[in-house]
Order: sequence, then structure tokens, then C-alpha cells
Amino acid sequence: MGYIPLKQSVFFNWQDNHLKVIVVESVGWGVPPADLTALQGLQTIYVGAYNVGSKEQKLTRTSGQAQALRTAEKNYIDGIRNFNSQWITSNPLVTDAQRVDLGVTVRDTEPTRIDAAGFAPQLVVDKISGGVHTLRFRNPEDPASKKMPKGQKIILRTAVGTADIPESEIPWSQDRIVVTRFLHDVSYTAGDKGKTAYYNACYESNRGERGPWSDVIDAIVA
Repeated sequence: MGYIPLKQSVFFNWQDNHLKVIVVESVGWGVPPADLTALQGLQTIYVGAYNVGSKEQKLTRTSGQAQALRTAEKNYIDGIRNFNSQWITSNPLVTDAQRVDLGVTVRDTEPTRIDAAGFAPQLVVDKISGGVHTLRFRNPEDPASKKMPKGQKIILRTAVGTADIPESEIPWSQDRIVVTRFLHDVSYTAGDKGKTAYYNACYESNRGERGPWSDVIDAIVA
């Protein structure tokens, strides 16, 4: 858990506040007294080791005292992780404000808003084989990259019919096809052989907002 400070002196101050908040709130959070007592026991050993073996005592500490602190700190941090995993992280009785007081990470449950792209993906039929069209998608703002624009996925529309259907009359399938890679295979049945497949696509943001549709492309089903 990245909220635990790495610097020795910073962790010492952090853990002191962390446990003080837990002691005050533990009953309201439903923490069993035995679990709190166990964590306090680890703190007691850690604080005793810190007072004689920390970097602040580097002129007087022995190598054994420094090692004892490292061991006590590791055990205490493991205890904090286990305690928080069980009683803090997912406990509905703990508010986000209390998590801030504890000095722990408050989970962001609201995804960062990313607007729909103002442009359409470029697509071509990259390969035609027996019953399969392989489509290749490109980001027009970065054609050499195989990555999607940030926060976007591709929505692909497909249709099968005769040649030269007017664009307004193309019988697009109602199936929603989500594409997350730059190559995508579309498969057809033997009954589709010789027919014309039509495609176009747009980007969709993580909020479900869509950008403009691309030009329609077509290819014969082999």
C-alpha cells in the first residue's frame, strides 16, 4: 500500500497519528479489541526499537539495535497492512474523511472524465482470407502508434449485403462490437461468400460518449 511513508522519521510520525485515530474510532468501526491490542503490541515493540536504533541515534546505536529496528518496523508495517485490509480499506463504517485523518489512500471511485474524441478512427481492410476480414485501425492523430487515444475505445459497425448500397440504406447490424486493439477479425459464414461487407467506426469515451463516425469502407467476402 503506497500510503505508508518510506522515510524512517516520517513513518514514525505517521504511524503515531494512524494508531491514535484507530484507537478513538475502533469501537464505531466494529474493530475487535483483540485485533487492536495486537496492533498496539507491534507498535510498542517498534517504538522501543526506534528510540535506540533509528538514524537519529546513529552515533550511539549498535548494529544489533539498527537490525532490531528494521525487524520491528517490518513486522509493524505488515501488521498495519493486514489490519487496514480487514478493518479500514473496505469497511463501510469508515468514512473517507476518517481515512484522510488516518493518512491512508482514499479510493477514487469516479473515473476521470475524458471527452469523446472529435475525430474518427481510420480503418482499412488489412487482409482478406476465407470467411475472414482483418481490419486495421489507426489513430489519425498518431498514425504510427498502435495505441488508442487516451480513454477511448472503438465501436465498430458491420453490415453484409449487395454491392453499391447507398450509405443511408446500409443495413447495419444491431450488435455492438467493441474494439480495443489495432487489428480486429470479422468472421463470415459460407452463405456470405461473394457478398459485400460494409464497415465504419467511431471512438467512444469512458463515459459512453461517441465521436463522429468514419467514412464507410467495403470489401468482398471471400
